[in-house]
Amino acid sequence: MMQAKITRTDLLIAIVVAVSVAFFGLFSTDKLPLLPTSVNACGIYCEMALNYDKMLMHQDFDRYYFQKSLLSFFVHGVMLAGDIEKSTLTINYILEIISAVLLVASAAIWFFIAQSNSFSRSAYWIAVMGMFLCQIFVKIVPYAQESPDTAAFFFGMLSLYAVTCKREGWILPIMIATLFVQPQLTIF
Repeated sequence: MMQAKITRTDLLIAIVVAVSVAFFGLFSTDKLPLLPTSVNACGIYCEMALNYDKMLMHQDFDRYYFQKSLLSFFVHGVMLAGDIEKSTLTINYILEIISAVLLVASAAIWFFIAQSNSFSRSAYWIAVMGMFLCQIFVKIVPYAQESPDTAAFFFGMLSLYAVTCKREGWILPIMIATLFVQPQLTIF
């Protein structure tokens, strides 16, 4: 019996699933309100994006959170380079957009992993449902204002791609990037 192969249509549907999860997170009514007057409008990652240069200069980073500061550093740089007003609302929306982009990129990476390793269509879809409809994205991340979990997932997928698709040259840069995404991922 011949197994069905995954196609670009499967990729597009997986991207729709990832985008749906991202929209669910962005527009969740249970999400902490992103109001400028809210006491909790700016959590630790937002605060780092807001004052990254000052915090780095004064060594105000807690070691644990510094190891999770890559997205905050990126947002801080984007705001400086684009001369964008630094507001908690803007920072949180940029962090949300990055989270959505990383989910979509992770879906595409999974497609390439499955395709290059000749996974069956059913194996591909079981994994898509397990990865994108899991508790971390459906239950936890949508209710947090800001979370590096999607970045950790992305770098995990990128690592899996590098190993399974024989891109050994990618492994070291990925592992260096993980030093500033999620301490649990680091191997150094």
